[in-house]
Amino acid sequence: MKLSLQECESLLLERERLLGLTRPLNPLQSNLLLEIETLLHELEKELEDLLSPRQQLRSRCQASYQSFVEEFWSTVPSAEPLVWNWHMEVLCAEMQRGAERVFALLPCDYDTVFNVPFGTSKTTICSILFQPWTWTRFPQARHMTGTHTEPLGADISGKSLAVVKSDKYRDTFPEVVLEKKGDSHWTNTVGGERRTCTVGGKTPTGFHAHFLGTDDPIDPKGAMSLAELENAKNFVTQTLPSRKVNKLVSWTYLVMQRLARGDPSDVMVKEGEKEGAIPVRRIVLPGLLTKDVFPEDLGERYIDGLLDPHRLPERVLATYRARGTRFFSSQVLQNPLAEGGGMFKDSFFNLRVRAAPYDCKRVRFWDRAATQNGGCYTAGVLLARDTPGRVYVEHVVHGQWEPNERNDRIEATARRDAGRYPNNLPVYVVEAESGSTGLESFQNLFRRLISAIPGLSVRQERPTGSKDVRAEPWADCCAAKNVWCVEDGSWDIEGYIEEHCYFMPDTTTKRLGGLKDRIDASSGAYNSLVGRGRQKGLQVFTLGSGMRSKGLQIAVASRANLAQLVTEFRALLVFFADPVVKSLPCGLVELGEEGSEGEDSPLSTSDKIAVTGEEGVLQNSIGHGLSRLLDQIVFTSFADINPSEHQETWGQPVPPWNVPASELLMQKEDGKKLWSFLRKKRDYFHDLIVFADEGDRRALSAAYAFCDANQLPRAILQIVGREPSKNEGKAPNEHVYTLIERARGSVV
Repeated sequence: MKLSLQECESLLLERERLLGLTRPLNPLQSNLLLEIETLLHELEKELEDLLSPRQQLRSRCQASYQSFVEEFWSTVPSAEPLVWNWHMEVLCAEMQRGAERVFALLPCDYDTVFNVPFGTSKTTICSILFQPWTWTRFPQARHMTGTHTEPLGADISGKSLAVVKSDKYRDTFPEVVLEKKGDSHWTNTVGGERRTCTVGGKTPTGFHAHFLGTDDPIDPKGAMSLAELENAKNFVTQTLPSRKVNKLVSWTYLVMQRLARGDPSDVMVKEGEKEGAIPVRRIVLPGLLTKDVFPEDLGERYIDGLLDPHRLPERVLATYRARGTRFFSSQVLQNPLAEGGGMFKDSFFNLRVRAAPYDCKRVRFWDRAATQNGGCYTAGVLLARDTPGRVYVEHVVHGQWEPNERNDRIEATARRDAGRYPNNLPVYVVEAESGSTGLESFQNLFRRLISAIPGLSVRQERPTGSKDVRAEPWADCCAAKNVWCVEDGSWDIEGYIEEHCYFMPDTTTKRLGGLKDRIDASSGAYNSLVGRGRQKGLQVFTLGSGMRSKGLQIAVASRANLAQLVTEFRALLVFFADPVVKSLPCGLVELGEEGSEGEDSPLSTSDKIAVTGEEGVLQNSIGHGLSRLLDQIVFTSFADINPSEHQETWGQPVPPWNVPASELLMQKEDGKKLWSFLRKKRDYFHDLIVFADEGDRRALSAAYAFCDANQLPRAILQIVGREPSKNEGKAPNEHVYTLIERARGSVV
């Protein structure tokens, strides 16, 4: 019954008038008085109902979600006694704000992300009590709740169902009648529904919701495996937007503690920044008062710097600090990049340029993987270094590809680099994979690259030590603010920085700490740029266009020091012996069978170098420690003669050979023979080239020519038992150097 106040006053006045008459009432007046008495009795009954505790509770809880939480907290199974804190008021107000727009069918103005530490009742407020409350105002409401595992989803949904089934709820809101009552899927009789799904599982087919909530999409204890990261990203960017009842009205919210940059919180916020997308509001409440509190004015409500002195007092926070910086920074402070985090800081990469100088020295380092859409990533980082020593991150390739597609992308990247730096090609360094299959994989890639880009320098490198140790020089360079990022829009700078910022020493590979591919490629490129670490490990260099890949160390030694080269690497030996009798046609002598190696090789430390002449055979033993000598070449046709040193005595005999210098000079044919030997096709690839002589200048000059002709740094040379040339970078014997260096292009 609905009567205005004026109508009620009129009824009361008419009742008083009839009761005040002195004469008996006629039948008409008696009926009128009876009707008035009946109406007033009904009004009195309704007024009593309005003033009853049940009705007062109902009205209060419908109007305020915070009141509902306070009143129905005890109906949640296993709930601790309620201890209210101001942050719970913030959560309730934001949840009600989102719901009110749905109740009124207003377009969603923004979705919401809550970043709050664990153990602060965020799940109870956002995922357990919220759905029962919406049914008190909008019983047709449909909810979809996503979690990282089925048991967690069933637990949350089961507790929410227990609230609706409680005596208090049924007594206060009797119009809400349950129909289907499964733990993870239940409905009411007017179309209201709640479904629970897992982030990595199947989304309910054909189901659409007014409220799309996600609670802890990634298991913090799992520390975010690669699969979980990808599943969560797809759930946020693809699944949720497709599950709305009304694309304009439905509200999406995410509640979780931070785990890392790039976690679902970041993904959802970045999605909201795209043109035409629904914006995302972030509420960030760290366990301690920091600059990351958002909205900022909420910082004024912290109590002695604490979010919740009851749930997160100092003594509890101390135990969380003991679990490690990464854990405390992310899950408690809601900032994975808090000071004192990892080896790299966000501020290390603030320096930006549009392009690096063209004449920089460049290295593109490849950290390879071979699993498509799973496992580790392949990363190719191009670093450049200018003359003053500034380092530029010019370009980064990053992804998960099977081997063929991976090699396609590496070749495409090489063509890109060659097109941009045609006269200043970067050196390509590929991290060595273990086993014979790793070597074969590199050989195939090597042949492909040098065929596609003639003159490209490619080498393989087997880093030593852990990724964390190898990253230290790169981290030092970044910390010194000596790194500039080239911001040209061609690569993912933000993802590159995110990976660096979350990088911390970690012995596992299944956790986020194992996402080190771009860091490992960066540290490898940097160490190659500055020449660190090369003297310890096996190096692999290209030998020029058309030549096969060789796993190489390059050594220079004298005959006396050859025995010091004790190694099991497959080796080639280039020896410059002195002419014995110049009148004999000594020339080139080549020993060894193609592809022979190991203990059964016909070449060993006791082999003789046979020099055949018209008057017989000269036996000359060369002792060495090369247990796996594949092949060797010995030059006996020229001595350590530089024509510039003999101009004044050109026609005079040169001791001890007693022939003029012109008969002791190295000839062009000798240079061609050397390159033919190095480029000869063999069944096995060699890992070591040894240039040796009688203790003079020929071996070092030849090694310099070899390096310079192939654009290799001379710093890679292993010089045994002698000092390198200090003559302003010139070769000790310029004549030998020039002939060998120029002969490189004459051998196909």
